Amino acid sequence: MGNKEDWEEIQKWVENEEIRKKNTFKIDIDKIDIEKKAKRMNIVTGFLNSILKTTKIGFLLIIAIVVFCAFTFANVGFSNMRTSFNADITSIERQHNIKMKIISEDTDENGNGSYEMALKKKQDICFKAVKKRRKFNR
Repeated sequence: MGNKEDWEEIQKWVENEEIRKKNTFKIDIDKIDIEKKAKRMNIVTGFLNSILKTTKIGFLLIIAIVVFCAFTFANVGFSNMRTSFNADITSIERQHNIKMKIISEDTDENGNGSYEMALKKKQDICFKAVKKRRKFNR
């Protein structure tokens, strides 16, 4: 009879241990289907990995666009600096060894604006110069 009592005591201990685990973890560990859980985790992990790859690609694209825009703006700024020069009409005449006359001008009080000029010898050759901040743009 001692063997039967020991067996009942072990069963009570197992039942008490299961109740303790349920109370501790708030789930029934023995009844969880581990394979289904693993499949769900694999699906979630694959989904999160695809989101991470997409985010990395998007981040790299944004960096490439920003770098492209920066180079474009820098190129436009430098080309504007290359096409403007400090001069007045007499220095242009001396530099190119020509005589010009101003046909029309649309300027403000500082002399900034647009000038339409023609050669004195050949009236049919005319050009327009824009003056901004004491610089003529070609």
